[in-house]
This record gives sequence, structure tokens and C-alpha cells, in this order.
Amino acid sequence: MSKEFTDPFGRFVFGKPPASYGDYAFIQHIAASTNDTGRAGVVCPQGILFRGQPEIEEETGEFNAAGQPIIRRRKPDDEYLIRKGLLDARLIDAVIALPLNIFYGAGVPACLLILNRQRPKGRRDKLLLIYAARHYRELSNKNQLLPQDLMRVLVHYHAYGDASKAARLVKLHGNRLRAVIDRDEAEEVARITAEHQQTADKLAAVEADLADADTKRAAQLARTAEKFRKELAERDERIAEARKLAAEERQAIEAVGQELIALYANPAELGKHARVVDLAEVAENEHNLNIPRYVDTFEPEEPIDVKQALAELEEAERERQTAERALRQLLEGAGYGA
Repeated sequence: MSKEFTDPFGRFVFGKPPASYGDYAFIQHIAASTNDTGRAGVVCPQGILFRGQPEIEEETGEFNAAGQPIIRRRKPDDEYLIRKGLLDARLIDAVIALPLNIFYGAGVPACLLILNRQRPKGRRDKLLLIYAARHYRELSNKNQLLPQDLMRVLVHYHAYGDASKAARLVKLHGNRLRAVIDRDEAEEVARITAEHQQTADKLAAVEADLADADTKRAAQLARTAEKFRKELAERDERIAEARKLAAEERQAIEAVGQELIALYANPAELGKHARVVDLAEVAENEHNLNIPRYVDTFEPEEPIDVKQALAELEEAERERQTAERALRQLLEGAGYGA
């Protein structure tokens, strides 16, 4: 965005976004579009959380007459100033890190920025950071958040670090998500049934004709009926698969609910998923909102079973020796022996 540009609508109150990145133009447009009690969620690349630097002093590599290094003061970057302005205005309520590749055509890591103009008094000087990038379903062309993954985010956001709310929120959002799963299952079954309704009607008509058909025509009708029955068997398989998927999602909701209740009983473990931080701590980090600065996103490696590893190594050595003996016998048989 050029230096000469001025916004006639007064949306860029926290600064003019740089020409190379339009993210903060969109974010400020959304913020300006909310009323005094407005709340909004904005999907952004995670770069908006840390791009830009504060005002810094740096050496130029030159020296003055006294032999002292000449220091130059570098102005803060535009994106840093906008991010700081949004934080200072207490507009950012939460930041949610999302999995890779959940939006078509956007492979970069994304986040959800929650803006809220009417934040509860106890939250005005705080910020919720949620690391929701671990849990998703991997598909061929993009990844997908499942109902249980959404449940994690919903419980973390509405609990806002308060462990006493966890059980109630698990029940509330579990019931809501199960209702959505039930609805989607019914709609999918109805859709599949409708797709094959014409075939079902044709089969019913053929079976009715079979009762009065002569032997020759009955054989032909029987073949036609069998074709329709195969098509309807495919329908039944698709319906069974839809019901199975819905049942698995309901079970996953139950399992994740218990997982979340246990998580909120263990503050150290909760800190690997969500954390409420004071804005003073954010300021100490130069208003950098990169979530790994605050939430422990480290994924520990699975412990190695030393006994099993040694057993596998010994088995591999035995297989190597067996293969070596077999190769030596083949070479000797071909006349290449020592």
C-alpha cells in the first residue's frame, strides 16, 4: 500500500498495511465493521502473528571520530505497529493455530483470530492462545477438522483457562455436536436413498410383473430385477458406511470429552494445548504472537523399547547371514567359488 494512500472510511486506525501483505488491511476492515458489541473470527496466515519488528537500534558498521560505533535507530515495521495497536486496544480475544492445508489452495499454516469489542472485564488484559494444529483427518487434497477436533477448540475457547467450566462445556458442546452428527447422518441417508429411489421403484414394478409373466418373460424380468437389486445393494452399503462414520464420530466425541476433562485437571498438560497469557507477557515478547512462544507445542518422540529393538537387530543379522550363505552357494554352483 503506497505512502500516499488514505482510506476515506477511516478503517486503518492502527496503521497502513505494507504493499507486500494485505492481511492487516482485511483484519482492520473486519474490525472497523464491528459495532460496539461486535465479535468476529478472521482466518489468516500465521505470518500475521509475528511478521514485523519493533523499533530497534542497530550498528551501521561505521565509527565516529572518537572510535565509537555509530548506532542507527530503525523504525518499527507497519505490521508490528498494527498488531501492537490491536493488542493495546484489547481487540484480540484469542488466537487459534489451525492444521496445515485445511483450506483449498492455501497450504501455508493458518490461524483463526478472534476479535471482540465487548470482552469480559476479567479478560481485557489477557489473551487466549490455542494450539489446534495436532488433530485433523488427512485427506488426499486437503485436511479436515472433525467434530471432535472442533469440540477441543470450542471447550478451550469458552473455558478460557477456567478448569471449573470444563465438565459443563464438554457436556454442552458434546450434545450440540452429536445433534449435528445426527442431522448430517439423516441428510446423507436421505440423499443416498433419493439417488436410488427410481431404481427401487423400477424393481418394485418388475417384481409386480413377475407374478403374471409367462416363463420366457419371467426369465427376462428376473435378470432385470437382479440388476436392480445389485444397484440397491450398493445403496445399502453406502448407507451402512454413512451410519458407521456417524457412530465413530459420536464415539470420538465421547472419548475427547473425557480427554478434555482430564486435561483441565492437569495444568501442566493443558499448557501443551491452550494457555491464557497476560498482555504484559506478550509485550515482553515484543508483541510477537507466535504460539510456540507461549504454548508447549513440542511433540516428544515415542519411547524406544530397547529389548524389542535389540531383538529386531538380532533377527535382521540372522536374515543377513542366511542371505549371505544362500548367495555364496549360488556363486559356488555357478563356478565362482573360492
